[in-house]
Amino acid sequence: MVVLSMLAIITLLFAVASARLVAGQRLAFADLTLARYAHRTQSLVDIALKTFGTGPGKVPFDQPLDLQWGDARVTLYLRDVAGLIDLNTAPADMLRRLAEASDLPVDRVAAFAAAREPMTRLQRVADFRRIVGASDEAMAVVSRVATVVSGRQGIDPDAAPIEVLEVLAGRSGTRADLALSLDRAWIAPPTDTTFRVLAVIDGAPERALGIVAFGAISDVVLELR
Repeated sequence: MVVLSMLAIITLLFAVASARLVAGQRLAFADLTLARYAHRTQSLVDIALKTFGTGPGKVPFDQPLDLQWGDARVTLYLRDVAGLIDLNTAPADMLRRLAEASDLPVDRVAAFAAAREPMTRLQRVADFRRIVGASDEAMAVVSRVATVVSGRQGIDPDAAPIEVLEVLAGRSGTRADLALSLDRAWIAPPTDTTFRVLAVIDGAPERALGIVAFGAISDVVLELR
C-alpha cells in the first residue's frame, strides 16, 4: 500500500513537472515570437525612415517600396498621419462621434475634451484607455482610427482610412461619398512630414507598424506598434 502510494506521488510529481515544462516551453516560444515580431517591426520602420524622403535617391512619400525581408515579400507604404483623428486636438464634436462609433463612454470623452490643455496632452493613444475607461473592444477601434501626433483639428480625407470616414460619417459608404458628407470644419490639410508606416507582408492584410516624422534636421520614429 505504501509502495503504491509512493508510486502515485511520483507519477503525480512527474505529471506536474511535465506540465510545467510544457508551459515553460510555450511561454518561451511566445516570448521569442514577440521578440521576433518587435525586431521585424523596428527593422521595417527603420528601413522606411532611411529610404523614403524628398532628396536624391529617396523613394517619394506617395510611392510604395517593395523589398525582400528574409523569406517574405514586403511592400511598405506611408500615409499622412493627418488621416487619423488626433485625440489631443480634434474638436469635441469629432471626439463625440468617435465615442458613439466605438462604444466609448460619451460623458467621459466629453469631459476629456473639455479638460484638454497643451501641457497635459496624451503621449500615446494607449493612454486614452485609462482616462475614459475604454473597453478592449473600444480601444481596438481607437487604435486604428486615432493618433496623438498630427496636431490637426480635423482630418485629411485623402489620407484617411475608410474606417475613419465611416466613424465620422456615422455610416458606411464609398470613400468618395463619405468624404463629401464630412463637416467642412472637420477637413484639415496633410502634415506632409509625419506618416504612418504600413506594410503588406506576403499578401496578408495591411498592417500598421508605426509612425515616423521627417524633419529638416533629423528624421525620427515617433511610435512603434
